[in-house]
Amino acid sequence: MSISHRSNRLKLNGIPSVEKLQNGRYQLVVECTTMNSREDWYSANKARIFPDFGSLQSAAMSIDGLAPRTGEAYTDMRLTEVKSGNRSTINGKAEYNVIFTYETLGATFVKVKDDDTSESENGLRRVKRIIIAEAGTDYVDDSTPPVLKQVGITTITSQIDAETAITCTLASYEIFDTDSYREVNELYIQSGTLSETEDKVGSQLSIVKETFASTPSTPSGYSIANEQESNVDGIPTRRFTFLKDDVKLSDSEDNVGSQKSITEEWFNPSLVNDPSANPVTVDRRLKTGYELARTDVSDVEGIPTQRYTFLKPSIISLRQDFNNGLKKVSIQAFGMTDAEVTLELSEVTAEHLLVSQTDSDYEGIKTSTFEYQIDESFVTDFELNGLKQLTLIELSLSDFTSQTVGAVSTAPGATLGLRLGSQETDNGGTIKVRESLWYEDGVLSQQRRSEADGVYRSTTTFLGEIPNPTPVVGPIISKTEDNVGGLKTITVSTLQNSAGGSLVSTSESAQPVASHSILNEFSYPGIVTISNLLLTGTGTTYTFKAKDFSLQPPAVSKIPATLKISFLSTSTPVYTGNDGLWNPTTWAQGSSRGIGWNYLPFSIARGFRGYRINGANTDAANTKTGVGTTGQFDMISGRRIYGGTTWKIQVSGGPPTPIGKEHTLDYEVSLAFEDIDGTPYYKHREIVSTIPVQVSV
Repeated sequence: MSISHRSNRLKLNGIPSVEKLQNGRYQLVVECTTMNSREDWYSANKARIFPDFGSLQSAAMSIDGLAPRTGEAYTDMRLTEVKSGNRSTINGKAEYNVIFTYETLGATFVKVKDDDTSESENGLRRVKRIIIAEAGTDYVDDSTPPVLKQVGITTITSQIDAETAITCTLASYEIFDTDSYREVNELYIQSGTLSETEDKVGSQLSIVKETFASTPSTPSGYSIANEQESNVDGIPTRRFTFLKDDVKLSDSEDNVGSQKSITEEWFNPSLVNDPSANPVTVDRRLKTGYELARTDVSDVEGIPTQRYTFLKPSIISLRQDFNNGLKKVSIQAFGMTDAEVTLELSEVTAEHLLVSQTDSDYEGIKTSTFEYQIDESFVTDFELNGLKQLTLIELSLSDFTSQTVGAVSTAPGATLGLRLGSQETDNGGTIKVRESLWYEDGVLSQQRRSEADGVYRSTTTFLGEIPNPTPVVGPIISKTEDNVGGLKTITVSTLQNSAGGSLVSTSESAQPVASHSILNEFSYPGIVTISNLLLTGTGTTYTFKAKDFSLQPPAVSKIPATLKISFLSTSTPVYTGNDGLWNPTTWAQGSSRGIGWNYLPFSIARGFRGYRINGANTDAANTKTGVGTTGQFDMISGRRIYGGTTWKIQVSGGPPTPIGKEHTLDYEVSLAFEDIDGTPYYKHREIVSTIPVQVSV
């Protein structure tokens, strides 16, 4: 026999003790001591000396394992408890004890002990059973193949001594899981009725049976009224409620419309009064002077019942519609004919014709609705923003002739001059009915909103057609038509100026839609003239006459101007400045020629961009000619003239002076919009200024 247990680190201390349990199970207790008694060694090696719960007695430790010799291990003996740390003295030396407890735990459940049985007051047997198996064992029955046990389905047989075996059904169970084993406490109960009581449902006495895993018998003269899932002390049960057949559970009185009704709740009525059946069933529940108005499936305290509503033949509701006099009378009645209704309400329906009778419903009760209309034509008249609107209703015994929707009436009377918007004709009944909507053409509404740059959007809605001549002013940019309830509307949007006139000018002299004062940059042209200088030398007296081009340079400044915005049908610029567009295309030019010193000829030509000649001077001032003087020095454009020879210098060209003139300084044209016919219109932007005198600083 081995002196160690599952590991060389554990030495057996004496002989293991064995206890036999019920159902072939055993309990084994093994006491061991550790190889080393030092506490620090013991603490550091716990993992080496403590096996896992549920491990087999025959399994070696994962570290320093030692398998038992053949025949020393019990079958399915698994570890359930470990105790250690108690110091004992063996051979005069203190040791640590390690005590292992094993139990037989197999892969199928077995009873821990015999069943506990008892019998309740209702005579049904109760069986308490405790079963056990190794950890993780499926909770299944003994069938092949096994299936999971289920409350209310799984059964066992219970037999005490020589009695007849009794079948019991699983009522509840509790599972206790540890690392070593799975233990289940089961409760089985014999199928049957757990309790039987009497109770009230409405005005009637009922029998209530609480059962487990069974369906009870129905008491004589009763029917099952209700079945519910229930629970008694944690045990799933079924509750059955039985009621006597053909009994009235309740009755009450209520109002349907203006009439009193009687309502009764019945369980399993043996007779049902159905007026549509053939033959009609005569029911003792019928009430004198009343008729069955409605049958419903209902519920009284969870019990399905039949609800009967009884009502006297009567008028339930009456409605009169007025519009410029009595128009229509609508009567809803139960169990009455048209003759009975007409007779009962003769004062109300006088001078009226019955135009329709239809089946209807009032709060679930089958009724008849009778419609009466006065036997003459009448109109409903009112105004919509000052425009007349008229509804004409006509009754006739012969068919109406059709009228054209949209046409203007020429017939004398209330509709003269009005347009037909819609018409509904019913020629199908004995009484022919025609309802027509007539209205007056005109302006229904008008709105005006500023857009920008002096542009205003005017939106006008016309009822009917647009009058001729049209009151629409300005180019039309949108047009929509609609029809609401038979009323035709046309909505037109145009563009206008601030005065309400058309935005688009048709004349070149028309006023702009917007005009603003601004400062605009302007470049004054420079001025070129001929200078005449007399130069005197020193020492020897010399006199020089010098002639050349004199330049007064251009100047740029901000000048007052007017920005004009117009909208025209043409894209060609239309200049409104009296002196036209300021846009010089030529500038001043100068030339000089002659014979210079040493008899050398010369000719000079110059252009002066941005310059003009002085238009205030005469041509003589802008052209100089002469003959070189002997004994003097004449200089032309910086060159000395040979004595006795001719010379010439002159300036010409350039625009006239702009000062005091009204010129267009800038002009832009862009596409602004198109009207609904696709005609384009253009926005013209012009800057105009009367050029002020140039100020010298």
